[in-house]
Amino acid sequence: RHQVLVFLNRRGFANALLCHDCGWSSDCADCDARMTLHKTPPGLHCHHCGRRSALPRQCPRCQSRRLVGTGIGTQQTETFLAERFADFPVIRVDSDTMTSRQSMPDLIEQLGSGDPVLMIGTQMLSKGHHFPHVTLVAIIDADGLLFSPDFRGEERLLQLLTQVGGRAGRDGTPGEVLIQTRHPDHPLMQHLDKPYHTALPALLSQRSQAGLPPYGALGVIRCDSQDRQEGLGFLSQIRNGVTAPRGAQIIGPLSAAMARRKNRYRSQLVVSAKSRPMLAKVMEDLIALAEAARHSHHLSWSVDIDPYESL
Repeated sequence: RHQVLVFLNRRGFANALLCHDCGWSSDCADCDARMTLHKTPPGLHCHHCGRRSALPRQCPRCQSRRLVGTGIGTQQTETFLAERFADFPVIRVDSDTMTSRQSMPDLIEQLGSGDPVLMIGTQMLSKGHHFPHVTLVAIIDADGLLFSPDFRGEERLLQLLTQVGGRAGRDGTPGEVLIQTRHPDHPLMQHLDKPYHTALPALLSQRSQAGLPPYGALGVIRCDSQDRQEGLGFLSQIRNGVTAPRGAQIIGPLSAAMARRKNRYRSQLVVSAKSRPMLAKVMEDLIALAEAARHSHHLSWSVDIDPYESL
């Protein structure tokens, strides 16, 4: 009789609401994203811009009542666990339940008793908290970052799984970690039962071949605009004014992975270079042109060196 941590890095009840008759989905009106279905409180919620709307009783497009949630979130998992393990308390830990500074200390104090409990939570649970009585960690749908277009995706997934798995067996009692994946043969998954550093040579080899950090330098000029074409045109203007030296490359302009957020359009130039001095020179030239360029007050731009996210 120990404590269990179930990890799912998705809030809400379901990823989205879909109509099974016409294919309508709960798209956010202000972002290129779907609104998440929540049951408590009931409604649709965009986790990117904060937009909320009431839960429709019928499809806004075809008036069908065959509206079904797709995918799972922490709320749905909480409901399942409470029904399946009715004799044990189930605690959901995400930004919807941990709403005050005291929420986490209160939870840690509650868990300190050692009484059996099931926790279901998001990445919030992986941030260095000490749960001495947790002996089983179950990670649901671990593939979210496995095929990320961001070059750091696999590294982040490895860090996340290591952090979450490290919550089990921290007080002398042996711990167990169960990971749900559709790709058990993937090289990264094969390394999870080995020391963390054994997975790094393969990741570093990929970076070296592509000239990515730490074997190269990256910089990004990001643009945020009310009009998509104005942003792309602004970046094209400054990009066309700079000739990248040998060993450097200016990529774009490109729309961001989520091109529209809070009803504003995001685009970027990505600069890669073999060395930091080379990157600094290209970025300096681009910044000078950006500062001289004329644009409306509806457009803003920023510079990011060594970006944590490159998309």
